[in-house]
Amino acid sequence: MYEVQHYTWADGWINTWTDDDQPVTYATEAEAQKALDEFLEEEKEEAALAALNGEDFYPYDPDEFRIWQVDLKKVSPEDARETGGK
Repeated sequence: MYEVQHYTWADGWINTWTDDDQPVTYATEAEAQKALDEFLEEEKEEAALAALNGEDFYPYDPDEFRIWQVDLKKVSPEDARETGGK
């Protein structure tokens, strides 16, 4: 199982993507990468549209994200921070 993780200042690398308040995960690394690529492309399109309208929009930096393989066992947020999700 894989997830898209976002680096946050407060919590380090965490999965911030949810669906109905549940973390979003993917069966394969390729599926997770595709979802991330689509998200980042949408961000670029939003930034371009905002620029045309004279608005500020700062898309996410791709380096803020990573694809991470997760264990099926539950890991507490505290343990995930300490071990980097392992």
